[in-house]
Amino acid sequence: MFAKRREIQVRTRIPVETCHFKWSIENFSFYVCKVGTELTSPIFTCGTSFLTSWSLKLYPNGSRRGESEGKIGIYLTRTSTDKSAHFAAFRLSFLSVNQERHCSSDFEHLYDKPVSGFGSYDFIDRNLLLGAKRTLLLPNDILTISCELKMARVNDDLSSEGRGQYSNLPETITFSKPDSLARDLRALFDNELYSDLTIKTGEETLFVHRCILSARSSVFANMLKHKMKENLTSCLEINDVDPVVVKMMVSYIYGEQLENLTVEIAIDLYSVGERYDLKDLKTVCVNFIVSHLTTDNVCDVLLLGDLHDDIELTSAAKNFIYVNASVVQETEKWINITMQKPDLAIALYRVIVSDKKQANNFNR
Repeated sequence: MFAKRREIQVRTRIPVETCHFKWSIENFSFYVCKVGTELTSPIFTCGTSFLTSWSLKLYPNGSRRGESEGKIGIYLTRTSTDKSAHFAAFRLSFLSVNQERHCSSDFEHLYDKPVSGFGSYDFIDRNLLLGAKRTLLLPNDILTISCELKMARVNDDLSSEGRGQYSNLPETITFSKPDSLARDLRALFDNELYSDLTIKTGEETLFVHRCILSARSSVFANMLKHKMKENLTSCLEINDVDPVVVKMMVSYIYGEQLENLTVEIAIDLYSVGERYDLKDLKTVCVNFIVSHLTTDNVCDVLLLGDLHDDIELTSAAKNFIYVNASVVQETEKWINITMQKPDLAIALYRVIVSDKKQANNFNR
């Protein structure tokens, strides 16, 4: 007789991140350009995947000469240096004044290169948008593009599930995802286990480990390798940074987690990431910052990018100011930039004036 076989059913859940990104372009009809000229949106991230960033690229007069000329092209572009492949399903639409979707198109694409794009070279005829569809899709001459994105990392860790039949096994089997290295390291920090070093910041004392800090940061490694004060006393003092920011930095070093992140904190975290050579932390902060730009914080981001010579931060801030110039230039922070960093303000102002003159020349 054959042994009784029991059926086991398990599942595999693929982690999927979702987001809805909206990009508004003011005075769109005045943007008259040559074929191949592109507009790039601010960078944004999807869900909690801060290491992978995205942007939209718009070709107002076609991406290349030929069949796309006179067409408006839109592409979803992956802009980060994260080498992991991602599968993306996304819908591109224009939004009416009532936020209703029009001209929607659905796309699916495997983004297997750090910088790559996919979309439509003939999303809509430019003359149609500026003519018959103008009242519907260009209220107050503002074009609003919607991108509804779902994405999944390819070959990521999956919680196990499959179907099969096995003999001599219990009636119920629970498959659970094993604790990751990051989770275990985070437990060392949270539970203050086997600490051989402290970080003092403000009134707080953080219990940490030399080997982990050294492995994650070349700056910490040098401090703890040589006969410096920090190594001899087994204590690092960080008194010129907000204790909340220091604790978030250490939390990221151990578990790559950032909770309750704001742009203000991300700016401070970027600075400590620069100081202690925490490249991944800087990348996370950049992706978060550029996807949360507002007229209130863009000047702070512009100064941060200029201070650290960060092209991605500076470009994102300049693009945002370009699109929202009429509002940003009335803020106190912008006025301070014109007084403290006149060269930076003048260079950006010249770009804005030059583009407006070019648009006027095309319209003549």
